[in-house]
Amino acid sequence: MRGLSLVGLLVGLGVVGALVFNQLKPSPEAEQALPTEAIEKANDAAAIMEQQQSEAAEAIEQQAEQLQQDMQRLP
Repeated sequence: MRGLSLVGLLVGLGVVGALVFNQLKPSPEAEQALPTEAIEKANDAAAIMEQQQSEAAEAIEQQAEQLQQDMQRLP
């Protein structure tokens, strides 16, 4: 189940990354980049994603350490 959570996280990050990429593309009608506000929102979203990814990686590392300790206790 933990592997599925990690896969879900990675898929979610990929989707959000694609949305951020689409927001940063120049507008085809105006041939200009999107307003600064949209870029700032995308940067904020990227920072939040990075923080969530770090937290998830830390949680996985803690679980791996706990599992390793549990395995060492087995006869």
